[in-house]
Amino acid sequence: AYLAERDYERAIADYTAAVKLEAGAADYRAGLARAYYERGHTLYDRRDYHNAIADYSEAIRLEPTAQRFNSRCWSRAIVGDLQAALDDCNAALKLRPDYADALDSRAFAYLKLGDLDKAIADYDAALKLEPRNEYSLYGRGIARQKKGDEQGAAADIEAAKKIRATIVDDFARFGVN
Repeated sequence: AYLAERDYERAIADYTAAVKLEAGAADYRAGLARAYYERGHTLYDRRDYHNAIADYSEAIRLEPTAQRFNSRCWSRAIVGDLQAALDDCNAALKLRPDYADALDSRAFAYLKLGDLDKAIADYDAALKLEPRNEYSLYGRGIARQKKGDEQGAAADIEAAKKIRATIVDDFARFGVN
């Protein structure tokens, strides 16, 4: 509830309390992993990416899932730890090969690396699974733009903006203009 209200401090405090409580529970690994993951997600929402990565790492250590690897991949890509991000995305895709979010995250890492062909290929694959994913559309648009495909870039970027008006600001915050 605190997270929905964007009261990040209270949400983090509750997740921290859950971590402490779950540590003593009989089936603690799953609950503890979930508490770390959720606290990491709250830290991510607060734009505290490094601490989010630390919590995602602990959640993965306790109970690795494709979603947790993907969340760490995305956060690592934002902070510029691109090879580690790719490793995480690949781990997520190994666990769940048709995971559109992991394909999108890996494409984002490739985009930041400047490997535009791989970025476009992963964005294409993600969009086959989720055609209205605004992050994949915008990312592919940026990659196309950098490759000189102005018409394809404009179509993708415009489609992404129609889905999410703040997409340009989101990518700028993530270090991609």
